[in-house]
Amino acid sequence: MQIRQADQHMQTSLRGIAKKAKEDPKHRFGNLYSLLNEANLRCCIPQLNRKAAPGVDGVDWQIFEENLEENVGIIAEDLKGKRYKAKLVRRSYIPKPGGKQRPLGIPVLGDKLVQTAVASILSAIYEQDFLSCSHGYRRGKGPQRAMCCC
Repeated sequence: MQIRQADQHMQTSLRGIAKKAKEDPKHRFGNLYSLLNEANLRCCIPQLNRKAAPGVDGVDWQIFEENLEENVGIIAEDLKGKRYKAKLVRRSYIPKPGGKQRPLGIPVLGDKLVQTAVASILSAIYEQDFLSCSHGYRRGKGPQRAMCCC
């Protein structure tokens, strides 16, 4: 399945989830784990930052993309078989004002892909609960837009 078809599939599933969450705020969603499949993982690929630093495995986007189909397939099979385990996170530090350092955790690309898919699913549900004037930590929103809405 190509990315465009996968994107349509994921968007259709997410639209259905979002619609149900909006219509019935007390609804309890079951089996969301099944949405972590190969088609939906492929849909999330364009959302990954191709310039991001590699994780502990040293695999950057260029290396990951060389075997993209196989890499996504392996992740999907591991998820399906409930064998998926997140890799260790590479620790890096960036300087802060005053000489202090801020720790960063850099996951491997496969983990970033799974995290993106999970975030998409959960966002479809929880976005329905937020007020339109709520801008913190939401895609397409931010402090600049919050100032315009008041």
